[in-house]
Amino acid sequence: MISEELKLIVDKFNEQGKMNFLEETTEEKISEFEKERSIKLPTKFKEWLLFSDGGEFFLPAGIQLYGIEHKPIIDVDNNDRPSEDYIVIGALASGDPIPVSYTHLRAHETGRNLVCRLLLEKKKKKEICRKKKKKKQNREHHK
Repeated sequence: MISEELKLIVDKFNEQGKMNFLEETTEEKISEFEKERSIKLPTKFKEWLLFSDGGEFFLPAGIQLYGIEHKPIIDVDNNDRPSEDYIVIGALASGDPIPVSYTHLRAHETGRNLVCRLLLEKKKKKEICRKKKKKKQNREHHK
């Protein structure tokens, strides 16, 4: 059963372009995932997984969100994470990972804006990476 809050998010996504939502997972699978990886996912993110265990959004050049049951799987140990407080929940069409601070999300969990926050956090991370890359290229160029 999808909550009204989540239905509004899904409807908003569908207005934005082509979306491919994978089938949902179960509460049991989420609990297993958390226990095996010693993490606690935010309640609203778990609600999302109970609606769609991953998928592709804003096609054709969009993002792919990972699931806990359907491959690719959310990667809690990905080397592209800024710190251990992050998990990789997806990838951009460019292949860049989407690391998200699950401790930050838990602290500011409000539901309605969860997916938007995930996307905004990735955009912020990508901008930081782009600036670091440009700075590195400038240093190499001036050597």
